[in-house]
Amino acid sequence: MKTTRRRSSARSNINARTLGQWLVPMMSWIKRRPQFALLIIVLGGAWYAYETQIARPNMAYMGVPKMHAGHAANSWSHVIRNDGFMLGYSEKLANPLWVTYKVGEPIYKAGKRPSRFESDWRSPSSIAHDDYTGSGFDRGHMAPNHLIATRYGVNAQSQTF
Repeated sequence: MKTTRRRSSARSNINARTLGQWLVPMMSWIKRRPQFALLIIVLGGAWYAYETQIARPNMAYMGVPKMHAGHAANSWSHVIRNDGFMLGYSEKLANPLWVTYKVGEPIYKAGKRPSRFESDWRSPSSIAHDDYTGSGFDRGHMAPNHLIATRYGVNAQSQTF
């Protein structure tokens, strides 16, 4: 199995430029209104506490896996929570490490499958559909598309792509 993948440096530069165009005006606005910096810190802390103490543990049957050893433990990895599933993602490997989801009775009808997947804005590696073209790898799902669609709805289904 091949372990290399292609990356578009032009896309990485565009993402950095876009971030800079958004971040510079935001920082100057915060400097003029320092009381909002405290509000941002408090809201960010509340969101982080909710995410790590309530939302993520409720999605994982035996808790959120921890990286203790191996290649993934020595790299930047983080948890990405979606509507119907949650996964651990390694930025160094540019791949998911694990996925968890709960299976119940079907309550929704599955929507139409998209023909391409979209880059996830929560991942700085910005993996795109075309990065897999000619690589020898498939564009597979970590969480099963039909299962997620019929248990969590069309929006959750689109998040598997």
